Parts: sequence; structure tokens; C-alpha cells
Amino acid sequence: MRRLDEKRGPVRKAFSKEIRYDILAEETRRRANKKFTAFCVDISEGGLGINTGISLEKGRIMRISLPVSVANVVIPTFGEVAWSSPQGDRFGIGIRFLQ
Repeated sequence: MRRLDEKRGPVRKAFSKEIRYDILAEETRRRANKKFTAFCVDISEGGLGINTGISLEKGRIMRISLPVSVANVVIPTFGEVAWSSPQGDRFGIGIRFLQ
């Protein structure tokens, strides 16, 4: 059941997997050399929620390697940071998939 205060459109499902991502350089939209890991907490057809150790600004574009099965299948996709919120010494980040 959907919460009355929920603002997101697509329904999110729990998705507890480690993901890898890299951040695109803002000025060129090319991949930067830094790669990061995060823990995915939920997913929907429109995006995903992650918990990571770095803050990302809203609008930042990232390339995400999304594991989808136990057979080590990884789907590369792109996303845009929709929001970021401090959670102790880590950050909760909402990512909107780009098509």
C-alpha cells in the first residue's frame, strides 16, 4: 500500500545489492576516473535509492553498474541525482534513471 505522503510516482521495491558507479565530469559529461561503491536500498522503474559515503549534488550525472541476478549479470545505465540527504556519516541519495 502506498503512503499518503509519498511524492514519488512509481512504487519502490526493496533491492539490497552493492552497486558500482562513476561520476561524469560536469564540464564534459565524460566519465571521471574515480569509481565508487554504494549500497542500493530500493528500486523502481524510475530510479533507485542508494546509501554511499560521499555527497553528490542534485543534477549530477552518473554511470551505474546495476547487478540484476545471481549469475553476475550487470546492466550499465545512467542516472541523475534527484536528491541527497546526510544520514549520519553517510548520504542517502535518490537517483532518477535517464533514458
